Amino acid sequence: MSVAVGLVTSGSRGNRLVFYHRGGTVTTHEDVASVLPPTTLAEILAPSSLMVDRKFELSVDQWRFVGHPFSVYNGTFSITFNVVFVLESHCSEKLIEAYDHLSHLIGSAIVHEEKKCDFLCQEVNLLMQLLEEADIPDPSASHLLDRSSLAKSLSSILLCFIQRNPTCILLYLNMISCHSAARVYSLQRGERHIQVKINGWSDVNMFIKFDSSKMQEAEYDLSDQVFFVRSYSALLLFESPDNVLTSLPPSSNPAMQRLLSVVSPLKNLQAVSLDADIPLVLVLRLASHLVHWRKAMAIYPLSENNVYITSPMADTRLNSELSSQFSDRFHDQCLADILSNFSLPVPLGDIKDIIDDETIVIWLLQHKQIVQLHTYVYIVPNEAEPPKINGNSPKKGDALKQSELLSHLTPVEKNCVLQTTAASNSDDLEEFARLSQYFHGNHHLEGIMLMENIPRSQLLTLIDKFSEILVTCTLPEHSIPSI
Repeated sequence: MSVAVGLVTSGSRGNRLVFYHRGGTVTTHEDVASVLPPTTLAEILAPSSLMVDRKFELSVDQWRFVGHPFSVYNGTFSITFNVVFVLESHCSEKLIEAYDHLSHLIGSAIVHEEKKCDFLCQEVNLLMQLLEEADIPDPSASHLLDRSSLAKSLSSILLCFIQRNPTCILLYLNMISCHSAARVYSLQRGERHIQVKINGWSDVNMFIKFDSSKMQEAEYDLSDQVFFVRSYSALLLFESPDNVLTSLPPSSNPAMQRLLSVVSPLKNLQAVSLDADIPLVLVLRLASHLVHWRKAMAIYPLSENNVYITSPMADTRLNSELSSQFSDRFHDQCLADILSNFSLPVPLGDIKDIIDDETIVIWLLQHKQIVQLHTYVYIVPNEAEPPKINGNSPKKGDALKQSELLSHLTPVEKNCVLQTTAASNSDDLEEFARLSQYFHGNHHLEGIMLMENIPRSQLLTLIDKFSEILVTCTLPEHSIPSI
């Protein structure tokens, strides 16, 4: 079907499709407007009063309509509108939830601007006037884009989605009565970041990730990515600090500007906190926002000891667009040749004679061509092994103390720890108990060393002593987001 966007009104003048714009062609389905006439669309998408501020979902043949209706009442007029996305009927629940959430965000911003300055009414009245003046009313006429800022903005939104999902987008506004003034509704296009400004002021921000192999899949809850922002993390920006600042709303925290002025992939957030004179708690929150909105990713600070390997998603084609970008950026160097140095896990210091420019490593990380490897520690108790008979059993008081030290572990884990040879040494057992909170695969060795202020040799010695129940694994950096 054709990918399109439309604007439908309903009120004293009846239900009308006042704007419709096709932005592309998808061959799997027919264009919704060619099958369902404008009058039919207006009737089936008009939300009742019971549907206001609720999820709107309707299936018709091969299409599914998803929206979130809103109403605005202001003295002499009232407005009910519904931002409706037209999807394919077999789309996933994740996709439906994502578009419902986006519809809610857009609708809330429109309500705010409508109450402030009658934003919506004037543009709708202008579109209706242009259609009435035309000899043959055509809601898809190009002159509507030239005259109406709302129509122009809707077409911009359409272009944003054409690149991500074969869906049709329909903005439906049910107007009961209106008087008014509307101005600008604009969209800034990011790689995966939906950033909408309504009336040049109200921001609508949302991240939607579509699975390239299944274009119907979507994800907009990214709290799991933020989990890996730690005090020992460094921030690697995907854009220049100036571009990030430009994308921020006017009401953003002034501390963000100070953070962006000192942030670097070479220093952790504790150092950033000191350099920017911002409390660490606030730095972590600001960093989490940047990671959530895909302005940055959390990495371990760059150093010669860092171990990297070619990413499974690396682009190794000789004549790819990414390879050309790399050659332009780094004086005709070949991306494939550089990636060949990371075919096996390699410490950065071992190839400093080949790659002596840290900006190359930064570029490779930004574009997901390499990933960092870390060593993680796991407690793996042997549940099948019977308890060992130890002739030197601890005294009752010592046994109680041991049990208290390991109270945060499961009974099976606790029993297996106490059966190890190293547990007979009280100092080793106390140190194990203190560090065992990190032995569930959520913290790598470097992070444990920084948080507990212990040298690598001491940590490795402890792991070796309790090797009967501890397993180490070398895994990719957890904090690198899936973009």
